[in-house]
Amino acid sequence: MTSSHPASSVADVFVGHSEMAEMMRRHDWQSSTLGPPERWPEALKVALRILLTSRFDMWLGWGPDINFFYNDAYRPTLGKKHPHALGMPARVLWPEIWDDLKGRMEAVYRDGQASWDSALLLILERSGYREETYHTFSYSPLLGDTGKVEGLFCVVMEETLRVISERRLATLSDLAAGLAKADGRQAVLDAASAALGRATHDLPFTLTYFFDAHGDARLASSTGMPPGHALAPPRLAREEAGRWAVERILRGEPSVHLPLDGCGSELPTGAWDRPPGAVIVMPIAAQGMAEPAGFIVAGLNPYRSLDDDYLSFLSQRKANLRGRHQAEALAEINIEIENIRSLSEFQRNAKHHIKRLKKTGKPEVLTVNGRAEVVVQDAASYQRLLAELEHAQSVSQVRIGLEQAKRGEGRPMRQAIEEIAARHGIKLRK
Repeated sequence: MTSSHPASSVADVFVGHSEMAEMMRRHDWQSSTLGPPERWPEALKVALRILLTSRFDMWLGWGPDINFFYNDAYRPTLGKKHPHALGMPARVLWPEIWDDLKGRMEAVYRDGQASWDSALLLILERSGYREETYHTFSYSPLLGDTGKVEGLFCVVMEETLRVISERRLATLSDLAAGLAKADGRQAVLDAASAALGRATHDLPFTLTYFFDAHGDARLASSTGMPPGHALAPPRLAREEAGRWAVERILRGEPSVHLPLDGCGSELPTGAWDRPPGAVIVMPIAAQGMAEPAGFIVAGLNPYRSLDDDYLSFLSQRKANLRGRHQAEALAEINIEIENIRSLSEFQRNAKHHIKRLKKTGKPEVLTVNGRAEVVVQDAASYQRLLAELEHAQSVSQVRIGLEQAKRGEGRPMRQAIEEIAARHGIKLRK
């Protein structure tokens, strides 16, 4: 509706060519509790001129209902509340944070003293969901023509990105510092759990799983999740891992975003008053391998969207853990490589040992690399094992002991050996 105020009076009050100045000039103030602008107190008109000509985030409230005025710079803070926020009573505009602000505003009206808050947490509903935001601001009293406080003036700086970025950077620094001191795989997991366990704003809970030789996922560490929780079983068979969409991770997807439907209050809340509404599942890459070594399930902050910054933080956290885990795994594999080199030497002398066995008919004890003993029981068995090298349970069990290999289960030892050797540039003679 178009206002019936004289154009000159409206232009004198709502100065400038900004979007909000244009909106204020078109607004139907006659139908509001404030009445026509030409009758407004001079203090309000002066404050509005300051508001509309400033490029800093500002808003002001006037009257007992604290009717809301704001400039162009403040529009991003309102989000979807713009443009209908203009002229609304503050309690109607901000019902989700009214309990946080009411006392501060009432104190300004009552005592005439300015307030000050630094990086105050306010959960706003401006983007279609309840959002974690931080604001530094001051409420200053505005005096009417009677000399009494009739309004307040707010200069504000939104610091959401700064606060959250610094918090996430501190988490990554804490994680990196802990991993740098870790010695061994379990120490890596313990250090990661300690750091992530302190990051409950961004990571209300985490679950870290690694695949075993049979393809089952084993829970290696967790944060925020109570022991024995239904969503964190110690073992997940591959056919049971649909809860976390593991099949999509194994197909190569860099991350999977999953809603947590039907879990409700059973979920941990971290630093918040309600549980996550979703998780992200991300693979832990295995160096030189097509399939991941495992995956991480991270509960997401219920008051932030999964935007690019959040994804970058999660990816960096995963990369820190993956890199340190791979370093520890590589140290363990290097021990195995020494055994593989010894096995290569052992294979080169295989024909000699077989001929000797056939000639003497006696079992022979061979020491490899001064540590692993191989007992040759008979020529046929020995020759078969040497040719096939079957049934190592996992890469970490490639120990050169052929008798141990006979009893093992799982992938062929030759395949495991050749895979590791190729990864580290070691040539095995046929």
